[in-house]
Amino acid sequence: MIGDGWRHAAGRLAVIGALLGASGALAPAEAQRRLGLVRGTETGLVYGTSGWQRVTNAINTAFGGAANVSVLDGLTAAGLGGVDALWIDLRAGSSSLSAAERTELRNFAATGRRVVIIGENQGWTTWNNSFLNELGGSFDQRATGTPAVALTHPITSGITNLPLASAGTAIGGTSLFASNVATLWGPTANVLTFLDASTLGDGNWNNLILGGPSNQAIFAGNVTTWVAAPVAVIPEPGTWMLLGTGLLALGGVAARRRRWRPRRAAGRAPRDRRARPRPHRAQPNRPAT
Repeated sequence: MIGDGWRHAAGRLAVIGALLGASGALAPAEAQRRLGLVRGTETGLVYGTSGWQRVTNAINTAFGGAANVSVLDGLTAAGLGGVDALWIDLRAGSSSLSAAERTELRNFAATGRRVVIIGENQGWTTWNNSFLNELGGSFDQRATGTPAVALTHPITSGITNLPLASAGTAIGGTSLFASNVATLWGPTANVLTFLDASTLGDGNWNNLILGGPSNQAIFAGNVTTWVAAPVAVIPEPGTWMLLGTGLLALGGVAARRRRWRPRRAAGRAPRDRRARPRPHRAQPNRPAT
């Protein structure tokens, strides 16, 4: 009896573990984190191109090497499967996220995983609005200068301002600087938009302040470290449904076992209703002939 009980319990735990594992809730703590990077089309301002080598190296370092960065052609459920964070690079000014891509962005961000999206100035208004509108905001205007830090946050750690190249600003969200060029979105502030790809270019990283790295370099390093940091993932609705269905099934099995347990405890085997004996009926006495 005890052996059977342990086997039944182990089986139930195995099923629950498989369901939770599908949601990522039981992922090994030592597992290397992976980045899904949707590479853009603006050469010199995107991952892997000559003008962005320093950012490319910072991204690779944050995720433990280029092997842990999956370069994607677009936002798809298949491409995003198994990645822990998302980076969307700059596309052409007239480009935009498709309706399907916006759905995937919304679903991914809803899990609490971190997202970085790169935009630019007014020359990229269509591109900017394709993701800002999905996040609940919109593009505002061009910005230049050196806006001061407006929010103490890991992304702004170590700097007091951010010299801009030729940026754009957003309406909405939580601004990290006096000009809304870097913005956090969502109830858990897990999505960052930055509307100045040029500021992250190699030329700005080479500018030194009193012999130290430039504010742009520190900012870029902070961004890559932030997006790579582990977070608590909220399972998607489909995973919750799978888990709930599995638990209901296990509950039904347990209920059936409890129903038959009293008969086993009394030493009686469950009745087989298919072989129920017919009751014996006494024959009436017939008068002698």
